[in-house]
Formats: sequence, structure tokens, C-alpha cells
Amino acid sequence: MKIDVGPLLDAIDRYIAKADSDLEENLSAEGYVGAAKAVQLAGELEEAVNEALEKDAKEFLKRIQEAAGVETFISDIWPQIKDADDLEKALRKIFREQFNEMFRSFTYEWMLAENPVLAGIDEEITKPSEAFIKGWSGELARRMKLSTKDSMERMLLKAQANGWFIDQLAEAIGDSGIRNPGYRSRRVALTEMLRVQSYAQQESMIQNPLCYKKKWKHVMSKHPRENHMSINGQEVFKREFFELPGAQGGTYQVMCPRDTGLPASETVNCHCLMEAVCNENALGMSKEELAELRRKAMDEVNAEYDAAHATDTVDMIKSMEYDDQVRYFGGKDGGRQRLALVNSGVISTDKELEKLYKIGADGKRERKSLQELADDGIFTVSDKILEHSVNGTFTGASKMYPNGRMASGGHSQAAMANCDAKGIEYTVNKTFSNGVRIGNVPTSKLKIKQSGNGQAWFPETWEEDKILVAGTAIANNGEPLIEGYHKTGVFDGVAVRVLMEKGNISTICPDLDQDMFVKGVV
Repeated sequence: MKIDVGPLLDAIDRYIAKADSDLEENLSAEGYVGAAKAVQLAGELEEAVNEALEKDAKEFLKRIQEAAGVETFISDIWPQIKDADDLEKALRKIFREQFNEMFRSFTYEWMLAENPVLAGIDEEITKPSEAFIKGWSGELARRMKLSTKDSMERMLLKAQANGWFIDQLAEAIGDSGIRNPGYRSRRVALTEMLRVQSYAQQESMIQNPLCYKKKWKHVMSKHPRENHMSINGQEVFKREFFELPGAQGGTYQVMCPRDTGLPASETVNCHCLMEAVCNENALGMSKEELAELRRKAMDEVNAEYDAAHATDTVDMIKSMEYDDQVRYFGGKDGGRQRLALVNSGVISTDKELEKLYKIGADGKRERKSLQELADDGIFTVSDKILEHSVNGTFTGASKMYPNGRMASGGHSQAAMANCDAKGIEYTVNKTFSNGVRIGNVPTSKLKIKQSGNGQAWFPETWEEDKILVAGTAIANNGEPLIEGYHKTGVFDGVAVRVLMEKGNISTICPDLDQDMFVKGVV
């Protein structure tokens, strides 16, 4: 028997259309701008989020149905699914694109409502607003991924505790919110649409020269929050925070209703707004005057943001584990060398970090090669030169030199150990108070190192990574004693010499005259 589901689908569509129409009317009555567009964009966000969650749930269910048993799935397959970031990436992309469209649309609508003269001059928004779109897109995606995986894990643990078979687990998932995320998708879409409305309203106030203060406006609902009602009418300067008493105690400093610093209990179903408080003395200014003041205000906000966030990415890199840092900079393909630019202080701000990148032929941002960096005057230590400087290069055994010879380099404790292992003699004539040793290697292939103090070794504690960082620092910031060939500078109390050849680093070693460059060293 074939069932005609057309009438049912039509009824569902009418129900959704009625709900959207009611939402549009409510938003307009509450004072939101562009209500029709807001409902449309919320619907698009809901659809995209729902599609991403359903796709993830289908894959989860598919993997369960393919498993031999619940215990096997939990031990062997679930860890891979839990750690995968496909859902997070998909949601981040959705939020980034949708929030960007929402934000610019809502900012225009708020400007049109508050200062129509300035509305539509351009679509530019301030850097804090760009950061909100990017940062909250990523954070919300991360939270939703964790929440989704937590729900899945709870279902798995329930199946394990009850001794379910795979079919029973699959059926339970099919009946759960994991497989049918519609309500969750709509709640997220509406909450985030209203959140973006708040941040866009804040942006419009920043851009509006007539506005100098903002006022909290509580909007009544079926279940009003008393703490939100308590600050109805609170006024602060437009770039300052409201003080919102927490429902569970404490006080929140918030820039706007549904601030990202608030917990869900303070934001979900919150419809509070702000009201611009304008300077009546500024009325009557020309469009040109208003545009100039808008530009000045945006430049000031952007400059403050740049100053406060000048090292955000660099600080993030420094907080990573070492292996993750190297991967961030390209892994084996020059990852250590680029990281040394940060660890040496050559790259210390996000603006300087951008020097390591370029826009490729496909229009995408990509890393510059190490040679391209050298051509730009940013020097790195190649693996070959680091090996040469740290461990040294040696010749093979011969009749005259049965133990081989040190050919060049070899300026660390590791090089001394290599000589010991090969039976190659060396002499330390002096140890400076900073730990640098100078002496000679009688059988060295280089005549200058065979006698007197022709060879220098770094302090015993200086290992490969430290020599890499020191060499990077001096190559880029050292004093050029012989232009284009020889630089010397002090790194961590040691005078370091870097030799250059054809625009690239060729050797890193301690300077033979430590007492000339390092104050107090004898």
C-alpha cells in the first residue's frame, strides 16, 4: 500500500512558516531591526547546522552497525570517532560564513535605524567585531562537537552497562536526539542569531558618532529573568561593560546581551536589547563630518585592538607542545627552523609572523620557503649547517690519520664526545666564566684549528636546540663585523659568531674573544 505523505509534508511546512511568521512579528514588536531578514538567516543557519549534525550522526550509526559488538566498538572504534575533528571543522565553516553575513546585514539595519545618513557607506566593520566572528565561530563549533560526542558516549556507556547488542544500541540511537537533532539545531540558530544581533548593535554604536552611551533594555518573556530585569535602564558609555548580577550569584561584566562570556543559562531565550543614547548637540552635522568622525572612531578602536592583541598568535604558538609547534610551522619541511625564529625573538608579534607567509598562485595563504625568507633578509639555520656546527664533520680513516680527522665545525659538547669516540685528540686551553671553552684539535683538517686557540666550544649545557635558536638570533640581529660574512652578538650570556656565505648561514660557533663582547666574563 502506497501512502501519500504530501499532505503531511505540507502541514509541516505550514507549521514552520507559521512559527517563522510569529517569530518575525515578535522580533519586530520587541524592537529588533530587519526581523524578516533575521528570521530568514536564522532558518538558513538552522538548516546548515542540522545537516552537519545529521551527517555526523549517520556516520556514527553506520560505524556502529558495522561493528562486531558494543565492547569492540567502544575499545577499538569509538576513540577514533571521538578524536576526529570533521564535525568541528564543518560547524566552524558554517558559523564563520553565516555569522559574517548576519553581522554585516544586522549592522547595516541598526545603522539605518539609528543614523541613516551613515548606513551603507561601506561594509567595513572593526577588528574586534571581525575577531568576534572568527573566535566565536571556532569556540561554538568546538563546544557543539564536545557536546555531541558526550551524548554519543553516554549512549555507549548505557549500552555497555545494560549489555545491549549492536542492534539494540543502533535502535536507541535512531530514536534519540543524536539521530534527530532538529530541535537542537533550531535552538542554536535562534540563540546565535540573537547573539549576533547584539554584537552588530554594539558595532553600529561604535560607528555612530551621535551615540555616546548605551542603555540595557529588558524584553519581557514567558519566563523573565529577574537579574536581567534588575538592570533595565542601566546606562554605560558605549565602549564600556554593563554589570549584570548573575542568577546564581556573582556579577558579569558584559558588553551586550548574550555576551559570549555568559553561560547558556543567561543567554538561551534571552531577548534583551540595548538602546543607543545620542548626543543631541551633535545633530545637524553634515554627512562628510559624520563620516569623518565614524572613520576616526573605527581607527581608534582598531588601533587599541592591534595593541592589545599584537602577540595573540605568537603567544598561542608558544603555549603549544614542542611537536605541535614544529607541525604548525611545516613539520620536517623547515618546521624547526621557522620555530627558532619565534623562540629566538626574531619573530615576536603577529605582524612579524606574517612575514613568513605569502599568497600563492591559487590565491591562498602559504608558507614561504626558507630560501624565500633568506631572500627577504630573514635567516634560518638549515639542518645541514646545524649538524655541521653542533656535531662537526669528519673525514674517514687513512694511513696518516687512522682515526680520521675533524674536517670542520664541531662546536658543542656532542662534538667533543664524537672526538672521544673516534680517538681524536683535542686540547682545551681556557674555559671562560660563562662556560665557553677554547683550544685546538691538532689533527684538524683546518690549519687554524690545529694549534693555539683556533677552536671554540659552546658551554657543556648548550645542546642542539639552543645552538639553533642562538644562531638564528645572531644571524638576524647580530652586529655585522665583516659585512655579508661575519656577525657576532650575545645570546644568553655567550658571544656567538655566525658566518654567512652567499646570503645564508654557513657556521655557528662561540666567538673566541668572549671577554670582548660579554661584560664581566673572564
